[in-house]
Amino acid sequence: MAESFDIVQRITQRINAFPRSTVQLSTPLNVVTPAARVGDIINHTSFWSALAGAVVGACVTAGIFALAGVAFAATGGLASMAIGAIATYALSGGIEKITNAVTSFVDEAIGGEPSGPIILGSPNVLVNNKPLAIADLPLSVGCTRHSPPPKIAQGSETVFANNKAVARKGDKTECSAIIAEGSQNVFIGSGQGNYVEMQPEFNGFQRALLIGVEFIVPPTALFSKGIGKAVAQAGKCVATHGAYIGAMLTNRFKRSRLAPLFRNVAKIARGSAQESYKGSTKIGHALSQHAGRKPEIWGGKIKGNMTTWNEQGIKHFDDILNAPGKFEQTISKKEIEFIEKRLPDGRGMRLNQDWTFKGFID
Repeated sequence: MAESFDIVQRITQRINAFPRSTVQLSTPLNVVTPAARVGDIINHTSFWSALAGAVVGACVTAGIFALAGVAFAATGGLASMAIGAIATYALSGGIEKITNAVTSFVDEAIGGEPSGPIILGSPNVLVNNKPLAIADLPLSVGCTRHSPPPKIAQGSETVFANNKAVARKGDKTECSAIIAEGSQNVFIGSGQGNYVEMQPEFNGFQRALLIGVEFIVPPTALFSKGIGKAVAQAGKCVATHGAYIGAMLTNRFKRSRLAPLFRNVAKIARGSAQESYKGSTKIGHALSQHAGRKPEIWGGKIKGNMTTWNEQGIKHFDDILNAPGKFEQTISKKEIEFIEKRLPDGRGMRLNQDWTFKGFID
């Protein structure tokens, strides 16, 4: 599991995977970024922003551009241009093209929630009279969300100080926060190396909500009746990529002239939390149907409340989703088409044709 990306990690890591500087050398990997120092602030991704992004992204990827266009147009022509470009690229079938369109449309790094400073760095290398930040140094980040203080997890692939990789603005910490500040006149090159295993940014309950939006909840459940009809008519939700794009849009726009859009989307996200919890509960119930029957595969019955079942179900869900192998089309005895994936250990899961979760199989 250390090497795999679960759903929430994909959302939180990919929305932060933009180039860290406008300075570029010979290849996209040779990017020069500001050196990080003691005192520079780290940012955690806002959970509500991620949830709102998942909701918006579900609609964007589904092709609901008319609905999105109305919301964007209410905030100014600039936004209308953006959604027009996104719609054009999406209809051409290229999710990477959408990513590039969004990236080129915005011109500043993703914002987040300030979560404390870097508190420990190199003992003898200074940048702007401050200790240089380095990766894999114990107790080096004063994160307000996590204790004890975590390490910096990422840094330059080729630039080192005190035998440790130099950290830059844009590198991430052990708790998956991003370094949001750096030197204005000292820059460090090379690619981004991973030196410490990063932990998921959101807790189990939050992860369950996000997965509920991404794989369980139909678009019509996320909106009012009037908008829900428009969503239903527009097409099915394929949120696997939509959450990625939607989260980028939401994070980028929430601090700009498009703030009214973010506030509206945030309301939608909060309203969808209850529905998405219902979705995650579906995973918990699905696990309960198998755990007692085949404990050697699913771990047996779980002591605890429904939230505990949900969290254990999410773990099995992640294992199956991220394991090697592909989902395959299957037809049930009742001649209903599904999408299935099975693991060598006997576990598996079934999705509906719109990639919403159907249940576990063994």
